[in-house]
Amino acid sequence: MKKYKKILPENTDLPESHRQAWLYIGMFPNLVLSLYPDQVSFYQEFPVAIDRTIQRSAAYALPDERREMKLARYLARRIDRVTSREDTQLIQWSWESMQSSGFAGMILSDLEQGVRSYHDQLRRLMPVITQEEEPAQGSVVRVNSKLLAERNAHGWERARS
Repeated sequence: MKKYKKILPENTDLPESHRQAWLYIGMFPNLVLSLYPDQVSFYQEFPVAIDRTIQRSAAYALPDERREMKLARYLARRIDRVTSREDTQLIQWSWESMQSSGFAGMILSDLEQGVRSYHDQLRRLMPVITQEEEPAQGSVVRVNSKLLAERNAHGWERARS
């Protein structure tokens, strides 16, 4: 990041506060926009199996053939590649931990308001994910429907609203 900031030409089209800022906008569950001084980009993830996801991404920038800008964009892409590999490793470790006998249930982060809001919505729509015991294979929809019906019969959802 130091090399990137050092080489990055000043972009006077941006407010001074954003000339070296990297901003991310996460749109749960699967889209992130990245706003950098030299370019904007996105990545989006699509689950295709229980243990496999496809990711698509693209970056867009105004024409600027200056050597410094080309190098800054190269460095930004390199930083993003390293970060992506770290994220992939974290996901792999999380997946592996959930398969172990020591896994005691899902921990949902309260550190980020967006993550918390998304997880709250998942728990409302799919109370089956809050169960201690994993439902038998092929029974998730039935168990979730039963839990939703029980919740509605007891007025739990109305009480939370």
